[in-house]
Amino acid sequence: MATEILPAELQMSLIPKDRGVAEANRVTAYYRYSPDGQRFLFGGRARFYPLDRKASARILFAQMTERFPQLRDVKVSHSWGGKVAVTLDALPHLGRDPQGCYYAAGCNGSGVTTMTWLGHRLARHLLGEHDLVSDAFGTPLPSHPLYHGQTWFMPILGSYFQLRDHMDKRR
Repeated sequence: MATEILPAELQMSLIPKDRGVAEANRVTAYYRYSPDGQRFLFGGRARFYPLDRKASARILFAQMTERFPQLRDVKVSHSWGGKVAVTLDALPHLGRDPQGCYYAAGCNGSGVTTMTWLGHRLARHLLGEHDLVSDAFGTPLPSHPLYHGQTWFMPILGSYFQLRDHMDKRR
C-alpha cells in the first residue's frame, strides 16, 4: 500500500537514510519510499486467505503503525495485492516446463531483488550466453503428492509462522 504524500520532516523520522527495508521474520514486512520520495510504501502478508484490497489495507495499516506510530493519522492513497510464489523447497528456480515455456519462479517473498537477478540469468540463457543446467537455480520445481495447485494449506501454515514470529518476539 502507499500513503498519501508525506511532509518532509515526517519522512526523515521514518527512514532517515532512504533505504528499503525487508524484515527477517517468517512472515515478512517490507517498506521504503516511493520512487519520487513522497509516499511511504508498506507491504507484507495481511492474511493467508483471500482478502479484498480494502481489508488488506486496513490490516497492513495496523502493521505499519505498530512499527511507525507517527503514521497513525496518515491516509492510505493506494492499495493492491497479489500472490507470492512460494516453492516447496523455499528456493527460487529457473527452468523450462515440458510444454517449452521458460520460467523464473519461487522468490518466496523476496521477489524485488531475486526476480531481477533471475530474469537477467534467464535472459542470458535465451540469448545463448548462459546454460540453465549449470545454474544453481536451474533445477526443476519440486512437487508433493498432496499439492495440486490449490494452496489449501496456506491458512494453517501462515498461522503457524505468525505464531512462531510472535513467540520469537516475546523472547
